[in-house]
Amino acid sequence: MNKPIVDTIKEAVRLSIIKWEWVVKNKGKSYYYDKNNELIEPEDEFPILYELNHECGLCEFQLQQHSGFKTYSDYCKPCPLYKVNGCGKTGSDWSKWHKEDKDDGDPLPHAKEILRKIKEIKI
Repeated sequence: MNKPIVDTIKEAVRLSIIKWEWVVKNKGKSYYYDKNNELIEPEDEFPILYELNHECGLCEFQLQQHSGFKTYSDYCKPCPLYKVNGCGKTGSDWSKWHKEDKDDGDPLPHAKEILRKIKEIKI
């Protein structure tokens, strides 16, 4: 049996912080184009993120811990970020961030809020 990529909540938080610090540093965007017009995403700088569900340590940890669940909402419920803000639910910081990121709005305030909440997770 393969060892899980993320086997502790501490590691899940650490990887999530890496992702969201990158996003905040990038003005809240989940990608950018370099001087050669190449698409750059967080996993380009941090390859471990490529292996994670949604490039998120918390999502990956929940998926591995609760693999018997059938839907995203089932395995999201125990997640500490989901508990404080609903994560992917309408009106959550993540859904607001995702909409602004996709629609070329201003995702930075939402990305900062997500990062703040992740850093507040008690481990």
